[in-house]
Amino acid sequence: MIDKKFGGAYEVFCDFCDHVEEIDTDGDFQELLDQMKENGWENFKDEDGEWEHKCPICVENDKKEKDN
Repeated sequence: MIDKKFGGAYEVFCDFCDHVEEIDTDGDFQELLDQMKENGWENFKDEDGEWEHKCPICVENDKKEKDN
């Protein structure tokens, strides 16, 4: 989930754990998406067409599980 905060920052919540990251982009949503990607987040649609957000911690854990 992404929540826009007062002042142009966003809070990004991982849909797979309790990780939350605040990213300040002065309200620019495209910049938020670019920054999330740069920080290691993955954004994708689930089978119901809903957007999900996976934090860098969960992304790394998934990679480790696939390697084993």
